[in-house]
Amino acid sequence: MLELVIYDDQASPKESAPLAVKLITQDNVVAGISGSYSGATRAAATIYQENSTPYISAYAVHPDITAQVTMYFEPHSWVKYKAAQAQN
Repeated sequence: MLELVIYDDQASPKESAPLAVKLITQDNVVAGISGSYSGATRAAATIYQENSTPYISAYAVHPDITAQVTMYFEPHSWVKYKAAQAQN
């Protein structure tokens, strides 16, 4: 059985890291999915990495996320392409 556990991190790193801890330690999730922006995703990604829990991001694009986390998956490579285009 698959159960979806949802919390609102308010797109805030101060909220996302403690919620990641709660999801892993209290809710016993087997993976995390972030619907948040890069700041909140970066903060939570460290927690998921430390606990060897896979983490999927809906649209965070900061390069530090993939540089520091190996259990991180991005189903949105086109977003990085668009972000790179916007910077040029």
